[in-house]
Amino acid sequence: MRKRICALSVLIILAVSLCSCGLLPWVHYENAPDRWRHSWLYNDNYAVEEAVNELVAAADAGDREALKKMFAPNIYNQDGFDELLDDFLKAYPGGFSSESVDLSELYGASTGERQTDGGKNINTASNGAYIVLDGKYYSFYIRICYTNDFDPDEVGVTVFRIRSLSSAGEYSYLNKDDTRPLMCDVSSNYDARLLNVGMNSWLYIFDPELDRVYTKEEIVGAAEKCREEYGGEVPLSALTDRLGKPNGWDTTGSDPYDIDRAYILEPEDGEQQYAVLRVRDMKVTSIIVCREGLPDHIYQYDNIYDYIFKTKEGSS
Repeated sequence: MRKRICALSVLIILAVSLCSCGLLPWVHYENAPDRWRHSWLYNDNYAVEEAVNELVAAADAGDREALKKMFAPNIYNQDGFDELLDDFLKAYPGGFSSESVDLSELYGASTGERQTDGGKNINTASNGAYIVLDGKYYSFYIRICYTNDFDPDEVGVTVFRIRSLSSAGEYSYLNKDDTRPLMCDVSSNYDARLLNVGMNSWLYIFDPELDRVYTKEEIVGAAEKCREEYGGEVPLSALTDRLGKPNGWDTTGSDPYDIDRAYILEPEDGEQQYAVLRVRDMKVTSIIVCREGLPDHIYQYDNIYDYIFKTKEGSS
């Protein structure tokens, strides 16, 4: 009898707990946005995690309707959204719901925004990350609204985009504006690579016609001669005149006078290396050796900058 009472008590406590966060244990919720509309205890990371996992599961299954219903009604009822769904599923490479794929960078540190008015709330969250699938990097971006007390039809995914590195580099470098709420572009028009610099990975585009490989000594020697000639400064044009046109350039710089460049170095221990020129106001302030890929853990200071050259400006 006591066991039955204890078991019943546990069930009652569980039911009350679920009810207290707005989720009724006997109600079937269609998907994450449906649960969001009935709960007020979600946070940014958890909501994004749910959305990402359900989006890639629907895409991997080719479930057009499930993918559509992940979006806010005010999004999927827009003219042209069905065509976006078809285009997405045609381009989608598949496999992102596999246990071997780590999606945690997408929901580990989501950026949230909250608006409150008269006791009513609007909560949104977004994040972007590079995800590895079968040895290839893809750029992911997601934005969601998981609370809207003013209009429940605004609740759901509002943007979901997947791009190859080539596509991401093209959009970033050419400063293209894309307002589509759903898209997948895995084109390969550009040679784009992620260079792991310190705690970050920067997206570079490389010129396939420039395949010269340099040594560290060549790069540093040319920089030292420029510094001597120009009174301690290293104008970018002077250095590139000595070395030749850089193999690649950073796509993330918004100021054309501050775009970093990269030269391909000889491999070390079988791993490709690069010399990244840190550029400020068209002057090289430092040169860093880096490799391809993502940091071991972007939130830890276990990847230090490997400087091979600095000016006074680069040291400050």
